[in-house]
Amino acid sequence: MRDPGTVDPAPLQDALPGERLELVTRTALRRRVRMTDGAVDSVGDATTTTTMVRSVADGSVGCATTSGLSATAVAEAVRVARRLRAPGVLAPADDRTPPARDPAAERAAQQAWERVVSCGTAESIARLRELSARVHGVRRAQATWDQVAQFVTLADSAGRVVSYRHPEVTLALTVVAAGRTGRSTGTGGRTAAGPDGLDAAGIAAEAVAEAAGRMPSATRPEGAPPRRLDAVIAPRAASRLLAQIAAVFYGDRADLDRAGAYAPGSRVLADGVGLVDDAGAPSGLGTVPCDDEGTLTARTVLVDDGRAGALLHDRSSPSPGSRSSGNGWMVPFGSGVGSGIAVAGTLLALRGPVRPLTDLLGGSGPVLYVTRIDDGSGRALDAAHDSVRMALSGWLVRDGAPYLPVAGVSVGMRLRDFLARIEGTSDVREDYRVAAGSTLRKGPAVHSTHISLRDLPVTFQEDSWQRQ
Repeated sequence: MRDPGTVDPAPLQDALPGERLELVTRTALRRRVRMTDGAVDSVGDATTTTTMVRSVADGSVGCATTSGLSATAVAEAVRVARRLRAPGVLAPADDRTPPARDPAAERAAQQAWERVVSCGTAESIARLRELSARVHGVRRAQATWDQVAQFVTLADSAGRVVSYRHPEVTLALTVVAAGRTGRSTGTGGRTAAGPDGLDAAGIAAEAVAEAAGRMPSATRPEGAPPRRLDAVIAPRAASRLLAQIAAVFYGDRADLDRAGAYAPGSRVLADGVGLVDDAGAPSGLGTVPCDDEGTLTARTVLVDDGRAGALLHDRSSPSPGSRSSGNGWMVPFGSGVGSGIAVAGTLLALRGPVRPLTDLLGGSGPVLYVTRIDDGSGRALDAAHDSVRMALSGWLVRDGAPYLPVAGVSVGMRLRDFLARIEGTSDVREDYRVAAGSTLRKGPAVHSTHISLRDLPVTFQEDSWQRQ
């Protein structure tokens, strides 16, 4: 992978009187390799560049994008952004320069970038083969390596220029297992700032364990299916759920009644449970100094001790007199989300009472262990209508041991009632990058854990329950 080129922001200096020009450029170097049963299926390398220019003047805002880095391309984007200006107001720009990292942190960040950029196809394939070699007793194993090295530059007509590098590598595995009672699938995966932060053994164990737990049972369950269960959601499924929960606190969600259930201070989660967004939190992922509007990233407490706190904002969403929280991220032009910028989480984490996973699953009563959350629309939570509708798959656990695989266990209830049932986390944390989904927002990273829920109303598919 080659080092990316840099954008020429010189045309920003030609701002008109009373006009502010802003620019963000993201150049992504990506390699994706897929392997099935130790044989390479595909290798793809791509370099993508998106530059967004925004023109702000006289209570109007316009934006335009280009795939170029040259002064000519930027100047053309400036011209188009001016032509597309429409009425709009932005919160004041953050003209601060990100604080310098200490020398050790700076060296570590540079080494992580160089490590990802220098990781060639041969090493990618070797890593996939190492992962595949750890899988035993399955019919099929498909492994995917996805490395992305992003170079980000922000500039404005006031002369401010900020650049940073952000590398990430994702390693994922899907296995198909077969037994006397049928077939099942399992998946595992992690995201890290570099190849050396990925645990191949843990990924393989996760995928194989899920396949084993979801293997159809030859034993018929006794009696009627339970209608209420305690549940534990595995970190990978929990990361997706947390990203959707966080969207309740996006300040550009005009469809939510902020004077109602999610008003500051209102009860959202159980006592002792909180949700934070913190780009500088310790995890296996690299930090980012600012969002795509140039606002320095910060720690924002969305829920503290169960009660709603601050919202996440970009520069277009705060109430008058307030500022961005550093959560404005570029979205594809024409997506219909804002003016090329939308609110999204940066690095989400659920905080709360921590119990060992063995305790969460060790009770004598059945516990629903959830490894997958399915919903047809891509949104399990509908905050605008205060509802949750999703199907859970995994297995029932008693005394710490799986005893019955389940699929399509449906949950349908008010969102506030669902959130109130979240009672804590486990002693396991893993890093995931969540896909942006149908809204075309930038997908947040999640420093995820198991989520435990108490007394969850569930409905088992009757025919599925009888077929197990």
